[in-house]
Amino acid sequence: MDYPSLFVRCLREVIANPDFDPDRLPRYFTPDYRQRVNGRQLDYPAFEAHIRTLKRELVRCELHFDRLLCQGTTLVSSHRVQACKADGRRLEVQVMGIFTFEGSRLTTADELTCLLSGDEADGDIGHRH
Repeated sequence: MDYPSLFVRCLREVIANPDFDPDRLPRYFTPDYRQRVNGRQLDYPAFEAHIRTLKRELVRCELHFDRLLCQGTTLVSSHRVQACKADGRRLEVQVMGIFTFEGSRLTTADELTCLLSGDEADGDIGHRH
């Protein structure tokens, strides 16, 4: 399976597509999906709330993939997210993450994020819900 392509397609759909409906998350994520961001654990319901929050607060997102490395069902990504908030302010976040697939869906994520630019209060954008 081409996990790098699946991963890019998933993030472009879920994060960058402003019309993405969070009710479609099960297409990309297993029901037992777990995400740890900067040491904070999100289970599936918290992750869904996180995506709904992003959809409310961000009007535009662009993804830039710097590195994707894959071994078996594990993928390592270094990518940046540039976003425009509903109030017009911009932010940029660097994400370093290790992701695990189960079949064609993501089952775990372990991310470290760094706010490169924007309001300091947006430092929690990677796990806010």
